[in-house]
Amino acid sequence: MTDYSRLVIDTMKDALSHRDVSAQTLADVQKQLGFELDRCKVYNRSTDEIQRLYDDVLWLRANLAL
Repeated sequence: MTDYSRLVIDTMKDALSHRDVSAQTLADVQKQLGFELDRCKVYNRSTDEIQRLYDDVLWLRANLAL
């Protein structure tokens, strides 16, 4: 299973330290998390953690204004 927490944390670290995270990178991370959210819903698993990570990426995209 992909470690989505690590993916979001690494993306945030890059954004905060270098400000060089592209809009495409953030879109790709958001897309991966969206797919995982759908997968959790289909298999009737909890979406709480993935939803929080998804919301973090949305926040990052909005606040970096890319």
